[in-house]
Amino acid sequence: MDNNEKTSEKITKWLLVGISVLFLAVMLLLPLITVITEALRSGWKVYAAAVTDEYTIKALLLTVKATLFAVIFNTVFGVFAAWALTKFQFRGKKLLTTLIDLPVTISPVIAGLIFLLIFGRQSPVYFFLMKLGIKVVFSVPGIIIATVFVTFPFISRELIPVLEAEGSDEEETAALMGAGGWTIFWLSMETIHLIGEEDMEAIYLAKLGAKSSVGLHSAVGKRIPLHCTGGGKAILAWKSESWLENYLAHVKRERFTGKTLTDAEDLRRELEVIRIQGYAVDNHEHHTDVVCIAAPVFDVDNQVLAAIGIAAPDYRFSLEKALSYSGEILRCAARITEKLGWHYPIRVSKKRDEGGRFA
Repeated sequence: MDNNEKTSEKITKWLLVGISVLFLAVMLLLPLITVITEALRSGWKVYAAAVTDEYTIKALLLTVKATLFAVIFNTVFGVFAAWALTKFQFRGKKLLTTLIDLPVTISPVIAGLIFLLIFGRQSPVYFFLMKLGIKVVFSVPGIIIATVFVTFPFISRELIPVLEAEGSDEEETAALMGAGGWTIFWLSMETIHLIGEEDMEAIYLAKLGAKSSVGLHSAVGKRIPLHCTGGGKAILAWKSESWLENYLAHVKRERFTGKTLTDAEDLRRELEVIRIQGYAVDNHEHHTDVVCIAAPVFDVDNQVLAAIGIAAPDYRFSLEKALSYSGEILRCAARITEKLGWHYPIRVSKKRDEGGRFA
């Protein structure tokens, strides 16, 4: 690159930077400086009196109220809309995307006119609302509706690129593991494993990673003990008596924490409880800071094939919270078993007991 080209490149660069700075100065800095200057022209006392005036405080409280309602509504709508648009294929998807972007393209003046036509005196809706004692135009509900309308695309538009970059591989894995739509949505905050058994050890067959920034260090193919993990004990509990006898006689059961069961009779009693309740719990037995709950999966011969479990750090996944997911984990295991061609042998109820567990 010769000197003329370098000079031309520098001129172009600084010309673009100068235009950008000038635009920002005229459109943002100049109005801001003007507002501050005019506000303080008569001195701090006059400014303080104006800010603490009764009508000013009411206006600020109204702004806070409208903002609060808008944030709550837009957060719920934005999360659901972004999830639907990025994780599912359905008719009308392009139309929904267009409607979400619509408020950005409409002038606030036009938006205000639309709401006047909808809720004004000439609208049929007006008389219905008046009978209910609800006033929308020139009132707090109208301000909230206008605020929501103008701002509702922002959250979904921020989330959609993030969810698209994340992909849907993990959700598809969860669906193959038997999770339903709501289970995938709510439980994807924690790590879900499909655990199998090989050579008298538990092995991770599939993993749905936690959406939380702090998850578990596990990987597909990693081996873990059967006697002190949720998935391992869920498998052990439904193994045949001869297989269990062989396991207890030949496999050394290492103690990982103070809660690890190593004695054969203690482990047998634990497995009996698991068979009665239908699911297994690892309450700090393998790691001192991890809690897990798991349920068995059966093949077409009614033999235990694998287990599906949820695991997470105990600071956000206590034993009580894990037990509250017992119904979800049993239903996931039942769906996998039924897809494999067998009726789930464990009774799954939709009713919770007093402790939050599913019967």
